[in-house]
Amino acid sequence: MPYGLVRLLSAVLITGTLPAFCQSSPPIHSATPVYLLRIQRTTPEAVNCLLLRNDGEFHLETSHRDETKVFEGLLPNASLQKVQRMLDNSDLQRLSQIQSNAPGKTEASEILQVSIFRTDHWQNLVYVTDNAGQRLPQSLAPLADWLNALHKEPHRQLSEDEHKNNCQSPAKIELKRRP
Repeated sequence: MPYGLVRLLSAVLITGTLPAFCQSSPPIHSATPVYLLRIQRTTPEAVNCLLLRNDGEFHLETSHRDETKVFEGLLPNASLQKVQRMLDNSDLQRLSQIQSNAPGKTEASEILQVSIFRTDHWQNLVYVTDNAGQRLPQSLAPLADWLNALHKEPHRQLSEDEHKNNCQSPAKIELKRRP
């Protein structure tokens, strides 16, 4: 298994944590968060990640070896509605576990990490597919296919040096006085 996949899988499975913005606690400052979805798809050849806002703005990064391309765009309303229908799928809403194969038994061919905002919490899913036949749940397949085709949507390419952020939401740190 490539070293990068081992590190990513180990970090997620050992710590049990996902990026800070997609933790399960409800948002503190607003009733509806700005972000709707985060997806990261890791294969031995590439890493693709997406951060999608609820207004249709997206940030997409595709990394192959030492090269990363950064894209941003705005989904047309019809495309955003299509994504929302995929996210509203009842089978997808019922998925709740972080699932993986037993370490060392098979070689991972893909890791799909998905965080979806659900009214008052984040639904966090991590799935590992392998060369022994382990597959993604059927309810996640349309979302994974959509991620692969996202480059067809209107977008602009940005500088990697200035805009790469591994599809993490910007976080503003605020200190508060405590009694």
